[in-house]
Amino acid sequence: MYIERFFEEKFKQLTRLYPVVLVTGARQTGKTTMTRQILPHHRWVPLDQAATLNSARQDPGLFLQNHPAPVIFDEAQKAPQLFAELKFLVDAGRIKPGDVILTGSQPLQMMQVVSDSLAGRVGILELPPMSPAEFFKNRDHQQTLHDWLQNPPVGQRFAFARSPCECLLRGGFPAMALPELSPSPNDAAQRLGDYIQTYLTRDLRDLAAIEDLGRFERFLRQVSLHSSRLLNLSEIASAAGIPQSTADQWLGLLEASHLWWTARGYALQHSRRERKGAKGFLIDSGLHANLLGYNSTSQLLASPLLGAIFETAAANAIRKIARRDGRPLPTHHWRYADSEEVDLIIELAHEELCLVEFKWTSNPTPSDTAGIRAYQKRYKRAHKAVVVSTAEECFWLTSDVLHLPWSGL
Repeated sequence: MYIERFFEEKFKQLTRLYPVVLVTGARQTGKTTMTRQILPHHRWVPLDQAATLNSARQDPGLFLQNHPAPVIFDEAQKAPQLFAELKFLVDAGRIKPGDVILTGSQPLQMMQVVSDSLAGRVGILELPPMSPAEFFKNRDHQQTLHDWLQNPPVGQRFAFARSPCECLLRGGFPAMALPELSPSPNDAAQRLGDYIQTYLTRDLRDLAAIEDLGRFERFLRQVSLHSSRLLNLSEIASAAGIPQSTADQWLGLLEASHLWWTARGYALQHSRRERKGAKGFLIDSGLHANLLGYNSTSQLLASPLLGAIFETAAANAIRKIARRDGRPLPTHHWRYADSEEVDLIIELAHEELCLVEFKWTSNPTPSDTAGIRAYQKRYKRAHKAVVVSTAEECFWLTSDVLHLPWSGL
């Protein structure tokens, strides 16, 4: 079974423009499945098989002769020797647009090799985990943020196929999100736990040459406690028992591996009361919940961190639709003193912003726009504004604040 992905059109555009296309992102986001579905006539060569990998490393020129285009090289970061040979073939005009597809689940290693060998010759697509609208197959789920704001489908309902809490617990990795692959939430939680142990922990330990696994696992837990919060590296380092410089290095690895991203503090007036620190997010609510030890919907519903886990999910959904039709839009958050806050601020264009609030509720009210009103009142500026909640319908919450259903993003 294949689920249509938001970024298919972007991938197809890159195959028309570049001889080599790299699809990167965290492990298990569906990179191989998507590329093979869209390009069924390309040969598929997985480089995680020992004999194939040795051949690619020992004689990359002969290897490419034996695996001619059109071809998909899976886990291409394992054979960096191929990249210089691909550069030669591209420069010689022997590879046509879309002929060579590379996938890689260790983005940091991959991007280093690409920068050295294929700069300017490769189109790059980062594939994130799935959003609710993808696995619910909701109509109009291909809308960009611009579409939602310019022509909102007011009155249209985007139904949940399962409870919002279960959606949070499953997250967006296809193997965990789809009932066909994980029939119960407990199955999804088991897969997520295995993902953390076999992929996330192993990959990052290898990249950072981490010897003390216990400290690294404590670090990951502390990071999960800070998802959708202002980032406090000193607090994370102290709780994990590591120097702050190490915490900074490890967090950088999470970000370079597309497992973590930050929204910088937005300071319009550069006032001392405007908080300049970054706000961080894990890329997936299921990952967030599992790292915190939640394995069932009952545990999650009783958690004081339920709102933070929902904000992780909804912030990632907004971020995806904000970059669906092009490059990522600059994303910030705003906090004034400790009483006024806008969860995310997205720069649509020069001096044109979209203010975003996230609310774990199925019945949003005008009072949920308090942060937006505080920003507008303080700076005397009207910007586009939205509230995202678990309500299933798109509607105007106030005359100038649009409600977007998380289930439709």
